[in-house]
Amino acid sequence: MLTLTEEKALIVAAQAGSIPARDQILHEKLPFIRYYAKKYADRFTTIEDLVQEGAIGMLSAIAQYNPEKGAFAHYCSLWIKQSMRCAVYTTGRFIKVPVWTRKHISRYRTASVKLN
Repeated sequence: MLTLTEEKALIVAAQAGSIPARDQILHEKLPFIRYYAKKYADRFTTIEDLVQEGAIGMLSAIAQYNPEKGAFAHYCSLWIKQSMRCAVYTTGRFIKVPVWTRKHISRYRTASVKLN
């Protein structure tokens, strides 16, 4: 488990191009990625695929994170979930529906359930 100062130092090193620092952050946050992968897994998308998508989201979070702002765990969770949702939306149907359309359909279904 990394302390906050170690985590920030690794993030700064990873942003500077250090591959070992990036790999260490990914290794430390892998249980975090698996946690969200289990939530988003369905019959069309496997947990392994979602873990890979979560790792891609984590790499995006590392590249764009500003250590002076908030907590890294919250910031990377947003990127991980966004990456996994996009993967589920694009591979979760036999007929491809754009991601923004799937989001609208999901909102309509949620509102319909609340109204009924």
